[in-house]
Amino acid sequence: MEPLAAAVMMCIPMTSGPIPPPSAVIDAFITAYNEHDMDTLRQLVAADARMGPADQSEMIDGRTVIGLYETSLFKRFPTVSIKVVQQISAGDMVAQTESISGVGEDSVVLSAYRIDRGCIVSMSYSK
Repeated sequence: MEPLAAAVMMCIPMTSGPIPPPSAVIDAFITAYNEHDMDTLRQLVAADARMGPADQSEMIDGRTVIGLYETSLFKRFPTVSIKVVQQISAGDMVAQTESISGVGEDSVVLSAYRIDRGCIVSMSYSK
């Protein structure tokens, strides 16, 4: 089984078998986001992940974020997508500049993700 396929089966931190590199997990997340693939998004983001703005003023859990993608964001903005401009990976962290389109005026954000054994466990962004 491919390392990423193993991570996508269920987002419970992997304790055995090959663990995909953090950048592969984020690449799979971006692909699933752009395809509005809710099953894969749920499998890549830990339910208790902490997600929100870099100042941590409005952090919410991963389950809530993915639910909002499905019930609000993707319905209201059916063409929303993320293009990775630049990506840097170090240890369990991936930081990338992302161009977001399909929600009105395009915007660029810096997102930082932390991966734990194949699961996204935190994500923060700043404009």
